[in-house]
Amino acid sequence: MEMLRSRLLCYRRAFTGMQAGLLTLFRWFRLVVSGISHLVPTLLTLGLHRSTRQRTGIYLRLITFVLAGMPRNMGLPGKRPE
Repeated sequence: MEMLRSRLLCYRRAFTGMQAGLLTLFRWFRLVVSGISHLVPTLLTLGLHRSTRQRTGIYLRLITFVLAGMPRNMGLPGKRPE
């Protein structure tokens, strides 16, 4: 979560509004596609393959994080912006 938050903040600081918007949109699109592409094998294996299940969980947490508006209370303790 911290890496995604940092990357999106970097886009806002380093690029113009239009470029930052496109990069952010691309990052979100890629996150959703990756989440779906990991969810399908997890469902096909009924969640029995541990590493696939863990990766799917990570992607679902990241998608939840973005959909929740990247709240400050989510992320690593001590690394969250206060």
